[in-house]
Amino acid sequence: MSKKVTISEVAKAANVSVATVSRILNKKDGNIKISENTKTKVLDISNSLGYQQNPFASALRTKNTGVLGVIIRDIMDPLLSKIVKEVQNYVHEKNLELFIGHTDYQYETAKRQLNAMVNYLFDGLIILDNLSENDLFIQNIKKQGVPFVAIAGDIENFVSPVIRTDEKKGIEMAVNHLIMLEHENIGYIGNQLLGVKHRFNYFKKEIEAMKLPANSKAWQNDIKKKSMITDYLMNIQKLSSPPTAIVCATDKLALQTISSAQQIGIKIPEDLSIIGFDDIEEASEYFPSLTTIQQSVSEITATAIDQLISMIQDKEKEYPKEQIIEPKLIVRSSTSINNHKSKHS
Repeated sequence: MSKKVTISEVAKAANVSVATVSRILNKKDGNIKISENTKTKVLDISNSLGYQQNPFASALRTKNTGVLGVIIRDIMDPLLSKIVKEVQNYVHEKNLELFIGHTDYQYETAKRQLNAMVNYLFDGLIILDNLSENDLFIQNIKKQGVPFVAIAGDIENFVSPVIRTDEKKGIEMAVNHLIMLEHENIGYIGNQLLGVKHRFNYFKKEIEAMKLPANSKAWQNDIKKKSMITDYLMNIQKLSSPPTAIVCATDKLALQTISSAQQIGIKIPEDLSIIGFDDIEEASEYFPSLTTIQQSVSEITATAIDQLISMIQDKEKEYPKEQIIEPKLIVRSSTSINNHKSKHS
């Protein structure tokens, strides 16, 4: 095994002090300015010798490692995956590093990964999981003073501080978009996943508030597989007043609905309008392209990371427990005017 290069060896090779090498490698300003030539020389020698900094040893001196951790409940979820990519890019722009832990909805896994991140001196944590504010482990993290922010999460029992989209407003926007297109009988497709299932309650309340027909047979909030969507679409065609439009709890469900509809001869949007929620990358690439409610991933990410960095730098300051980001209606090709209003009125 080759011997590990020390900072002293880099300093000797560059003919400068250890303190100067440390300031250059850690990008620290001092009272005495270091010339650009010296900086370039030290960095070149450091690279040629194969010197690697030890962030944890540095943390014992500075109390900061420059490392953040993120816990994600489902790396395969298209929205959460999009958020993690955005988080990573934004963190790197701040000259920080990011480690990612995937819990796959397992509470014990989330607890174990968070514990490891805390013990290994991560500066702060980002939680993309449905942990509870009342969870003992979250309470312990708060007692230890470990800075963290949650993104999204379970609206009914969220961890704070949290940055999230105003999902209630998003569902209202979806329903009202369909109303503007003269749809009255509106269906719903959702599932029971944490972070998603509550959107059904927002939908029902908006249907009631707008005095639209409430037909529970046109509402399915427990989709577990794509074949259930096909069954749903076939069943609603048998109703005396079948829905002419459907609100889907996520874009993933909406795209599956479009696919299933096309397979059984239902034209989108001529026969049935579909609107999703999230605005994942595939939404604009699908045919027809998906009308949806956009969660502003870039704004959510920037708000979360900026607050986390502030919390790391000033742990005594009071920070908002909740910051709500406005959703946006993105109109594409999967919704259109109700062509069957006279037939079903």
